[in-house]
Amino acid sequence: MTYKEQVIKGLEHCDFGVSDPCYEKECPYYQSHDCTDELKNDILVLLKEQYAVRPDYEPTTLSWSCGNCGQPFDRCKYKYCPNCGQAVKWDD
Repeated sequence: MTYKEQVIKGLEHCDFGVSDPCYEKECPYYQSHDCTDELKNDILVLLKEQYAVRPDYEPTTLSWSCGNCGQPFDRCKYKYCPNCGQAVKWDD
């Protein structure tokens, strides 16, 4: 199961209106001590990944790298980092 699939499954199984929201064993957060906080943090990570980041430029080597993970890449080829998948914001 991918990270994104885990979060979706957690949202489908957790009931945030009760004192113990992770009562279903099918929930990937079932064994977690505080499943709502863990699920909330995972949701925030996925949402933040959707925002494009500015790439970093190294003038001494004339090279570009991902502003998220530091992976070097060619400016002309990528809208998304080939290493972490983060959207890259070239304009501005």
